[in-house]
Amino acid sequence: NYDSSAIDDEDFSFWDAGLNYKLSEALTLDASYKVDFVESVSTGTYKSKRYEGSLSYSKFITSTLSAFHSKSEYLEENREDKSTGISLDLTMPVTEKLSGTITGTYTKYTFKPEDTKDKRYSLRLALNYELKITTLSIGYTYNKNNSTDDTKDYKNNIIWAQARITF
Repeated sequence: NYDSSAIDDEDFSFWDAGLNYKLSEALTLDASYKVDFVESVSTGTYKSKRYEGSLSYSKFITSTLSAFHSKSEYLEENREDKSTGISLDLTMPVTEKLSGTITGTYTKYTFKPEDTKDKRYSLRLALNYELKITTLSIGYTYNKNNSTDDTKDYKNNIIWAQARITF
């Protein structure tokens, strides 16, 4: 039973802003803020706000330490999701076109009104091969979710392949 009056008066603007500051030849600081609306068949319409900051160091190995916080407010149901986390990404060239990447992520989630709290750990390994406008990647991802709701606890192992075109 859909009630459009719940969202008629909402502000549907979406935007993002970011700053990038080069502290030295090898060190870069980034910060961003994003407001977005998402319409999904499975989760409904929600407004999302995300803050993110990162510090990157790039010499032979590129390393990026990122922190983020996001909040999603659902417009068609009484629901709010929050997530806060940190990520460390290391990329090392093997040859001129081949590189290896390892990424570790920790995210803490809070889901209301259930007041469920999840802690999610992720480790991702990848090999990337760069062509002129395409990067081919293969990798492995391990995820572990620890929740205050035991039915949401899980571990999974994912083997994946990707082709990314940039132009």
